[in-house]
Amino acid sequence: MGRCPARCSGLGTGSANLARRSLDPTLQESAQRLLSATRYPKSDLTEPVLGARLSWSAGGVDVSYYYQYGFDGPLIKIDPAFAGTLASIDFNQAGLADLEPWLAAIDRWSPPVQASYVRRHHVGMDLATTVGPFAFRVDAAYESKRVFSGAT
Repeated sequence: MGRCPARCSGLGTGSANLARRSLDPTLQESAQRLLSATRYPKSDLTEPVLGARLSWSAGGVDVSYYYQYGFDGPLIKIDPAFAGTLASIDFNQAGLADLEPWLAAIDRWSPPVQASYVRRHHVGMDLATTVGPFAFRVDAAYESKRVFSGAT
């Protein structure tokens, strides 16, 4: 498995440079897979983001309704055994060898940290009007399957 393209690097350039400076060169490829185990939505129209908007005006009030079928995330899942291993490591004396079993698991396509994007529905509406020289606008929205954070 090669490196994740720049568009899907979960750590950004600064973190990647830090990883290169901090890791033993022989472990950099495995560590890259650990940190980029993300399943992104496909960009080949098999997982599209769809949306629609309906707007109308009456009596000096502009009204819009909208809908989007898209993605939310990422949803992060951490293997409980991996979390336990990290909690038990004394990082004052630890080395990368302490993570070697987990880096080997990544090579076997069993990453201890996984990130994916969740399909969700987003609906909303807005109202706008003017009163004299003032403009007023109200927006409201709802999202299904909102990903915040939590243990799984």
